[in-house]
Amino acid sequence: MRESDPWDQKKLEIVRRYVPGGRLLEIGPGSGGFLRLARDAGFQVEAAERDQGCCRFLKETLGIPTVHSPDIIDSLATLPTYDVIVLWHVIEHLLSP
Repeated sequence: MRESDPWDQKKLEIVRRYVPGGRLLEIGPGSGGFLRLARDAGFQVEAAERDQGCCRFLKETLGIPTVHSPDIIDSLATLPTYDVIVLWHVIEHLLSP
């Protein structure tokens, strides 16, 4: 597993300014660097991802509950509530930006 990205730490600092812990959903987490850091900081993390390979890695390697969906925004209606939802890279997750 690769080292954590320094930007992930900055992102965590931003989130913790507003919410110190709780349930966190990341939309489009890629390889899960931020989610690993957030989980280590005490958040209960989950992911929503369009890429099947990323979903498999997140679930099987990192043990992070992950929803696979081609339309992430529509899938939000079926997910539980969260204390924090983050989208660090928004445009590629919208069907009609």
